Amino acid sequence: MSPTAAVTSSRQGSVVPYAPICGPDVWYGQQQCQQQEQWVHTLTAAQVQELEAAVVAVQQRLQLRTHGNYITGLMRLRDPAQFPLPLLSPVLAAMKQELTAGRGFYLIKGLPVEHWSVEQVMVAYWGIGVHLGVAIPQNQKGHLIGHVKGVGVDPLCQNPATRIYMTRAAQPWHVDSCDIVGLLCLQPAKSGGQSSWASSSAIYNELLTASPEAVAALAGSWYLDRKGELPPGKLPYFVMPVLHFHQGFLTVSFHDSYYQAAAARFPAQVPPLTPTQQAALALFNEAANKDDVRLDYWLEPGDMQFVNNHNVVHMRSQFEDWEEPSKKRHLLRLQLVVPGLRPLPAAAFEALWGPLAADDRCVQQLAALADAGDPEQQQPAAAHEDASRRHAEQAAAAAGDVAVPSAGGGAVSAALAARFGGSGMGCIPLDAELGNKLRD
Repeated sequence: MSPTAAVTSSRQGSVVPYAPICGPDVWYGQQQCQQQEQWVHTLTAAQVQELEAAVVAVQQRLQLRTHGNYITGLMRLRDPAQFPLPLLSPVLAAMKQELTAGRGFYLIKGLPVEHWSVEQVMVAYWGIGVHLGVAIPQNQKGHLIGHVKGVGVDPLCQNPATRIYMTRAAQPWHVDSCDIVGLLCLQPAKSGGQSSWASSSAIYNELLTASPEAVAALAGSWYLDRKGELPPGKLPYFVMPVLHFHQGFLTVSFHDSYYQAAAARFPAQVPPLTPTQQAALALFNEAANKDDVRLDYWLEPGDMQFVNNHNVVHMRSQFEDWEEPSKKRHLLRLQLVVPGLRPLPAAAFEALWGPLAADDRCVQQLAALADAGDPEQQQPAAAHEDASRRHAEQAAAAAGDVAVPSAGGGAVSAALAARFGGSGMGCIPLDAELGNKLRD
């Protein structure tokens, strides 16, 4: 069907290609500013106390340990029943519904990051994530919680191979490579660093009206740069559409700057963007940047934002950071998959997601790989000396010093191990590291 053939609007689950979309995922920022009570929840004192008690229980029951820059054992917390929150669970259930079948974004405020230890904060954040989905490794070291923090390398992102999240440069509109991404603010910037969200479905509707040709171009083939994170046997770039019409869903996978980087870094293999593609990118950004379309928000310490990457794009403005290391802008990132959330066109998403593009998101194989990276998962309680030695080996593996064999689950697990490097599965760093490349 051509981009101009259909005019009747349809909802997610029954989307007609190139027809307008209606439903709760079509929202406008100007309107949402007046409805914050529907997508913002501030933790009550009782809910904070409940979280703190759940954190202490996990620390004791799982005997969490810190080795250098890593927490070990936390990945064994996988089931919401292991992190009971009677007061907060109804809020988290409503949030998950809003994320998966509503607007696609939600904000929780009031986690006491200024008063808790880093380990306490991470356990609470991880536990909340368990109520929403399954955490996936964010890089080839297997980091399950990522640190979004300027580390002083290429601060204005002048090198196309630099990961923007490690700089203070503006991060353009994009999505992350997961179903739901969470960002927890530990410390804001000295100035700048504003977060913005926009409905991908609203942007799509805007483009249908403004330029059906741009919609057709966005549904075509686009080359993306892997930014140096190269699975075995893969090229340093790949091809993936921006718009995906699949089994009644419109999924938007927008990675601005990755298209330009692929053409700039590999001119012999990757064709330059065509004038039609350049115009389509400009129109997408123009629509997302409209005052009535985008929703701007200043994250404060203790804020946790969660976004559905399939129907919400997000960005961050350039910022000025503090000189003192303890005051530098610092966010924690969770990347979650939700089994059965929506079917993804595996032929396209496999290039970026690997086997996780399957409907079940391969959560059993992910658990097997995490177990293989957990020194205590299959250790008797009395074998503390051997467990300690294995913890040290695991921490060294996470730092890239030694290789730990991957394990578990046949061809799919082998593919996951290859996608994520096969070592350091289940590592949770306490702070950012140079060379810690996270997928956007």
